[in-house]
Amino acid sequence: MLLVNSKIAARVERSAAQWTEEKLIDMISQNLAEVRVIIEHKDEALLIPKYSERIIYLAPKLAVFKPIPELTINLSDLNPQILKKLYALDKKSRKYVLLAAGKHLFKIFFPYYHNMVADLIKVKIEK
Repeated sequence: MLLVNSKIAARVERSAAQWTEEKLIDMISQNLAEVRVIIEHKDEALLIPKYSERIIYLAPKLAVFKPIPELTINLSDLNPQILKKLYALDKKSRKYVLLAAGKHLFKIFFPYYHNMVADLIKVKIEK
């Protein structure tokens, strides 16, 4: 039994080392969807998803504003394992992964607008 579990653990460890771009997109969007911020409102502390607030603010503006506003992703919101995998990519792949993760966040938090603005989304990284 122990031998089977160690084989499975080794296989999982090898697959974690070989993330595809699609897995990285999923991991980034899942990680960012879980980021919460505390907002004070009428003497109450509310815990809300950080990126849902940004997307709700940006979505109606994407089709109207020139230049198109960007979704800002803070590197400090990503866990170290994701950052390591992200930095291992070349510049073109990194740009693709971050843009796709941004689009996926729109799909998660604002599905109605996703189809209308999917091609307009721009992503910016901040430290």
